[in-house]
Amino acid sequence: MNTLEAIILGIIQGLTEFLPVSSSGHLALFRGLTGIYLKDMLAFDLILHIATLIPVCIIFRKTIFDLIKNPFQKLTLFLLIGTVPAVLAALLLGDQIRFLFGGGAIWFLAITFTITGFILLFADWAAERAAKIEQERREKKIIGMYDNSIKNLEQMTWREALLVGIAQAFAIPPGISRSGTTLAAALGLKFNREDAARFIFLLSIPAILGGAVFEAVELFTNDEPFFYDISLTAVAFGFAAAALSGYLAIKFFIALVKKARLRYFSIYVFALALFVVFDLLVLGGRVLT
Repeated sequence: MNTLEAIILGIIQGLTEFLPVSSSGHLALFRGLTGIYLKDMLAFDLILHIATLIPVCIIFRKTIFDLIKNPFQKLTLFLLIGTVPAVLAALLLGDQIRFLFGGGAIWFLAITFTITGFILLFADWAAERAAKIEQERREKKIIGMYDNSIKNLEQMTWREALLVGIAQAFAIPPGISRSGTTLAAALGLKFNREDAARFIFLLSIPAILGGAVFEAVELFTNDEPFFYDISLTAVAFGFAAAALSGYLAIKFFIALVKKARLRYFSIYVFALALFVVFDLLVLGGRVLT
């Protein structure tokens, strides 16, 4: 792998980790198009995951510092509860997940991208509903967030945190967007758009860390070299590309959530699903090998 390919992979990882289009699905497509298997380079995969943690920690640093200073609070508990379903799913379905992430079923992406498209349509509808309620509250000069029409994180219950966590576990397969699915769940539970986005990105921290730990264990239990067929310069550029693109993706995603413009991403993933179907049925899999 050369430096340009490392940068491209970094950008793909950074953008799609946080935009609602599925990073794992895009990496699977990239493998099919180029023949580069990121899982064959566990150390580089680990580096990219660590890089994507940086923008989350920068953008939500105030909340993270507050959690560190005051760890025994409801938000900490809810983040732990929200993480449990994904951990259980990874432990129970580990072999199946490895098969899908290893590119064992390209056709599966047509299904999961389609599912993501419908999830994003629902999220867009829920975001528009939240926007209308918030506008009505401003026009009526309603002070405080404690009513049944729309909620903030202070009103979250452990059951709602668990439901968002279940949505995150559902998004483990390649092609299903983690950020899109968890956002749809949070908005569907009638949380305001800003707090919904904040919670799902905070929830991504243990999810990304968990993936990094899993890769680290697999890396150190294998006999393969840390970085083969890739220079340290390429690794550094890939790391920087993932961190920078991840930062831009989070900012862009939050702005879109506030404007309720997620339907554009649904069109994009529907197009990807059609592309996979066209390649498999019409071209006989000549593009995606």
